[in-house]
Amino acid sequence: MQNKARQNQNQKNQQNKMPAMLTTILTNVLTTTAALGVVTTMNTACGEAVTDESADFDPLEGAVDVVGVQEGVFCENAVACTQGTDILVDPIDHEDTIQTKPLPSVVEPRELSDVPEDYEIAADADLIPPSETVARAVAGVNEVQLSWDPVSDDSGSSVVYRVFGNAGAAPRSCLFGQPVYEGTDTSFVHTNLASGVTYRYRICAMDESGNVTDGVFAQAMPLEFPMIGPRGALATTTGQRAFRNSAVDLVVSASDVSGISQMCFSEGDTCTEFRPFDGFFIFGLSRGNGPKKINAWFKDNLGNVSDVPTTLKVIVDRNPPVGGEVQGKLRTGQAIFRWNNFLENETSVTRYRVVMGNQAIPSSCTSPGSTVIYEGSATSFTYEESKYRSKYFVRVCAIDEVGNISSGATISLFRD
Repeated sequence: MQNKARQNQNQKNQQNKMPAMLTTILTNVLTTTAALGVVTTMNTACGEAVTDESADFDPLEGAVDVVGVQEGVFCENAVACTQGTDILVDPIDHEDTIQTKPLPSVVEPRELSDVPEDYEIAADADLIPPSETVARAVAGVNEVQLSWDPVSDDSGSSVVYRVFGNAGAAPRSCLFGQPVYEGTDTSFVHTNLASGVTYRYRICAMDESGNVTDGVFAQAMPLEFPMIGPRGALATTTGQRAFRNSAVDLVVSASDVSGISQMCFSEGDTCTEFRPFDGFFIFGLSRGNGPKKINAWFKDNLGNVSDVPTTLKVIVDRNPPVGGEVQGKLRTGQAIFRWNNFLENETSVTRYRVVMGNQAIPSSCTSPGSTVIYEGSATSFTYEESKYRSKYFVRVCAIDEVGNISSGATISLFRD
């Protein structure tokens, strides 16, 4: 009877020691690179005594391997009873899960004080992971093109990148499972994917000490059809089609399912000098008057170039209108002027300006000292006298679409 009582007391003592020891061990899993400890507990759910579990912890796998169990039975938190068990610790959520695994024979009990000193963390140990990267994902035909910025480690350690990805939910960490890529490159093409499905990725950096970043996310949906070149549109900022100067301010737009990366402009039928895409661009036209053609090609994020250019037709007009005739007559309190036969070669005449001098015909329609008595699109004008005037010295000029002003036609009228 005394032996039976002593055995029951020992079992209670062992059960009371379990929580603190297990907590210490699980904490070590999350904060050290390696640890060794002993767990002793009582299987109250199954009524079996469980002693002497020797736990070997691997923080890279986040696992606590139970290598010895009396009676071959283990129960976590007295909830479930399974034959041979690992305690798996998720370093992200710190959640305990149970997985079944065959266990070896019983190992003699040890106390936590028996942990070898060579498992202690060195004072100069590297426990800090590299900095996080910045990642991008671009959809291709049944593939996703991944790229990320290079990062460094404070310890000077070389850095390896681990990429985990799948269709559906994003990977929880870079610690478990099989990566789709692991290496020192900063780009990777994930091929042979299903189209129309979103693939989500976690990209982590890992140093030589095994420290791994939490990782950053990127996602893309692979395309299912062959890529064609982007399409675009060109317009001038003012909406006009004719210019007196060679510099043309353009508004640029383009679209593509993968996005636009570059653009190229030329007056010819080919273009080789691509530049980063921008919604505005100043294009320099070639010398000479007359019609001009601005061609634009666009390149998408997959490298596809427009198969046909986007074209904007403009006119360079540096010459003013020529010719012109003006007639006039005087009436009581009025002077009536009419004009015609102004010629414009490149664009068109849009308006006329009538100027008057006091003692002589103005030398031009912009000369100082002249008075503008009319400007508009009409081809006649009646001047109403505010006071009696016996002499009129008038010049009529034509103005074209871009503002070129002709030398004009002149007339002098005198009252008897």
